Amino acid sequence: MTRVSTWPWTAGERSEALSDWLGPWLRHRGQIPATGYEFSCRFGPDGAWPDRLLLALDPAPMRTEKGAQLLSDWDMPDGLKHSWQQDARYAKQFLMAAQASHDGVERRAYLGFETEEHPLMPGLVMRGYKWCKGRERVSDYWRVPVSAQQLLQQGALSSGLPIQAEAVWGVLMQVLQTAWVRDQGVDHIELWAVTEAATARGSVCLRLYETGLCVADVAHALKRLTTLWPSCALVCEKTFQALGPRALGWLAAGTDGAGLPFMTIYCEAGPQDVQSLLEVSGVAYA
Repeated sequence: MTRVSTWPWTAGERSEALSDWLGPWLRHRGQIPATGYEFSCRFGPDGAWPDRLLLALDPAPMRTEKGAQLLSDWDMPDGLKHSWQQDARYAKQFLMAAQASHDGVERRAYLGFETEEHPLMPGLVMRGYKWCKGRERVSDYWRVPVSAQQLLQQGALSSGLPIQAEAVWGVLMQVLQTAWVRDQGVDHIELWAVTEAATARGSVCLRLYETGLCVADVAHALKRLTTLWPSCALVCEKTFQALGPRALGWLAAGTDGAGLPFMTIYCEAGPQDVQSLLEVSGVAYA
């Protein structure tokens, strides 16, 4: 059996801040259990950021006052909470996430919609409510009706991405090519376009869980990120060592709200990864 390495959390202020974010859920987890875990690492010209964690929470209690209380404990702004409560009526997935960076911890609440999309907004499959230090934004995730073969035949510009994202689109397509050659779950690959009304973001998400690929299978492509952004090199080496045997879930690529190119790698995680985060931060895990 392949041993899965510990996720390379950043010891110190960032891991401690992420552990603090976990506190409200740890207190409520007896009533609102996690049904899944995922972590990710974002790469860009500003470096690599591995201190990111997502929890999929049991939908039933999240639809009750318990869920509303959890959002309050996470200091979700009232305006976002009102919108979240309106959309939650249609949701089938309730996801909470956070990412720690030099700018603090951004908190996130995602809703995945019934019948695979929002009934009032055709094509909308997920909405993310995000807040940090008085800044708020809402990310919308739209299903793009395109096959893996069609994706491989189009360039970054024809995908709707800005020209700054052309290089990361090439990395994305190299990963997709590996799945295509292996003929692993390509019929289940999904492409989502991501928009934010108030920012310059232009990005896509490629779902790869059904391909059965692990990160080691496509490391040759992903390591091109260190050529694009040398500041990522040190964290890249540690991260890919930890990621290697883990199931590859998603790749996100494009430009962020500030117009900077990025790529984020999402991987399967578990309770042991939450435990390792708390241990790095010196927090007891019960």
